[in-house]
Amino acid sequence: MGRKISILSRAYIDELNAEQDIPSGVLLHIIPFVNIVYEDNELLRQSVKDIVNSRMVIAFTSKHAVRAIGKLVDEKPQNWIIYSLGKYTYGAVKECFGDCEVIYAGDNAADMAALILKNSSTDVVFFCGDKRLDTLPDTLTKEGVCVNELVVYKNIECAIEIQNHYDGILFYSPSAVHSFFGRNTVDSTTVLFAIGDTTAAAVYNYTSENVVGGRVAGKIELLIKAVKYLT
Repeated sequence: MGRKISILSRAYIDELNAEQDIPSGVLLHIIPFVNIVYEDNELLRQSVKDIVNSRMVIAFTSKHAVRAIGKLVDEKPQNWIIYSLGKYTYGAVKECFGDCEVIYAGDNAADMAALILKNSSTDVVFFCGDKRLDTLPDTLTKEGVCVNELVVYKNIECAIEIQNHYDGILFYSPSAVHSFFGRNTVDSTTVLFAIGDTTAAAVYNYTSENVVGGRVAGKIELLIKAVKYLT
């Protein structure tokens, strides 16, 4: 490899093993443009307490929601039927709520909705963030399933002006895309990597050049994809 390849990640990568996942010729900079803030208030705590011992269908589409609920419950639920989106969220659910029935529901919200509709017609509790996508609640509601949404974390955009040039930039959410382009532009030599179709669509609102989309399982997989693409 000749010169160093520089990659900017728009969020921390929890599963990152620097020695295994970053070749010696790659420089990875991590500058989050979105801060995750877990909610914690009496109303939310009471809402969770009211259902913690009930036989409920629960939906998680983010590991942040899992962690937020893990901090709110004094006793672990045992009767929930939990649907989890994505392998890292699934791993977090198994770690926090392993005594419950946990169902891996695929890698996108449409797959999760279809599986829930196939297995159950009861109400669903959806623990989510304030920037959650419409796919899951809209699909279930249209089929007559009542979705009780509890917002358990917030995505707070942090607009930061980037001074350096990067060969690749990794985006994991539409909110990170909007935050980035609120203060920055990119030239035609920078490749933009989006973790899924929705995030890619957000990137296309700002530029159509050098956008690499496609669904991947998580942040580390997007990094590996970018490294292979750029090297």
